[in-house]
Order: sequence, then C-alpha cells, then structure tokens
Amino acid sequence: MKKYTGFEAIERLKTNVIDDGKSIYRYNKEMNLIEFSFKASKLPWQNVIIDISYFFGKEFIDYEEPFEIGDWVACEVNQNKTIGKLIVIDEIEMEYDAAPGELLRVARTEYIRKANAEEIAQEKRRRLFEKHGRAIDGFKNGDVVTPADNDKALLLVEYYNPHKNAVRIGGTYYNASDVNPTYFVESKVALEN
Repeated sequence: MKKYTGFEAIERLKTNVIDDGKSIYRYNKEMNLIEFSFKASKLPWQNVIIDISYFFGKEFIDYEEPFEIGDWVACEVNQNKTIGKLIVIDEIEMEYDAAPGELLRVARTEYIRKANAEEIAQEKRRRLFEKHGRAIDGFKNGDVVTPADNDKALLLVEYYNPHKNAVRIGGTYYNASDVNPTYFVESKVALEN
C-alpha cells in the first residue's frame, strides 16, 4: 500500500481521504479547510486548523471503508479473480457468494478487496444471464434489449453471432455488451385468441 508524506499527502487530500492509523482526513472544498475524524469512534467530521508541518512528520495511506456484510468484493488469487457478495467477515477469512446457488467461497482477508463499479456491473450481468441458463452476452433471436446508453428504447434481437459477440437489430450489428437484456425470449407471454 502506497504511503504519503509531506506535499504528496497534502496533494492526495484533494481527491482522497487519507489515514494516519488513528484518524482520517479529507479536504472540504466548499469551506477550503481540512476535516478529520477518529477511525475507531466514527465521530462526525470535525473542521480543524492543522499546521502544514503535521503532514511532513507522519505517514499516510489512502483510507478504505471497512468491509460490511453485503458488500461486493473481488478475490484475486494466482491471477484468478472472482466477484461476490460478502456473507461472513472474520479477521482471518471472509466468506462470499461467487456464484449464487453454489458452494460459498472462503478466502483469506489479504486476497479480498472491495469490487469496483465496473466489476460489480459485470458480475450482475453475468448472474442475470446465468439465471436464464445462458453464458454472458448469450442472446437469442427474439430477446428484447435496450441500448446501454438509453434504457427507454426497446429493441428486438434479430440474430446473435457468438463468434463476433454481436447482435443484429434492425439490420445493424451491435456489440452484444453494448445492449442490456430487458426480456428473454423464453419469458415472453403469448396471447391467445
């Protein structure tokens, strides 16, 4: 974990919350001052005047919120990465559901970190397709999708090319990862006369 001192710590305050082991610090742009809070007691942020020399006499790291049950986590061991929701927190190991309905995974805490927004979105997408018995981005003719940038437009998949990971909609091909499934063809309801 990268450590910051002096001007580097002050610069880091502009974009991150930093941690000296006992307290956490952040920069409040509206008030143009530094705020701090004690980590252990979770006090509200306090406005303080800190002498610049304080940042030269200590080492700081980026502050990370502690894990909570239900957090999305990433576990990376031997270049294998799995994403899941945290179920059990322990000082030595954590348990998470990497694939709902399967056995839970257990990993040592040093291999687990909070998943980023992109990893969470990708895992939710994978789980959605898996729930319907498909590989990720495994569309079928007749699926209804929305473009990733416009969730109001409903489009019908005419053809899916798994080799190119592309769907044809209205005669035009799109990357399958650029559309989101709204209804799978198996879940459509047929009206009877």
